[in-house]
Amino acid sequence: MTNQLHTRYCPECSHVGDVSEGHRDCCPDGSSAFMVPAKYAQELRAGFKALLATSPEQAAQWDTARQAVRDYHYALDTRQHGGSAAWKALGTIQEALDMRWVQGAEVSRRAIDAASTAQAAMEAAA
Repeated sequence: MTNQLHTRYCPECSHVGDVSEGHRDCCPDGSSAFMVPAKYAQELRAGFKALLATSPEQAAQWDTARQAVRDYHYALDTRQHGGSAAWKALGTIQEALDMRWVQGAEVSRRAIDAASTAQAAMEAAA
């Protein structure tokens, strides 16, 4: 294979090809890029972009959450009751993210996570 069949790819930022003139690298540390077959470079870049992409549902959730925070800030700016405004914003965000409070659920989830972490640490030490 000749070098023409390979191109530079950076998995940190998904840059394909040479860097801009006057720059040493595409990323600050400059140690992540490597040469890949040119035919795979664009596929790698597309995969990287897909990982960062936000689905329409996620975008709507973020928009709702941002609006709830803006409404909370507006309530504070207009001297409305801060506690009530915060409660309303939290309720809106929980609804948007489908994360309603279920008593005891988070305590259980964290206990299971802690037990799993402890088990993994014991297995790694053995």
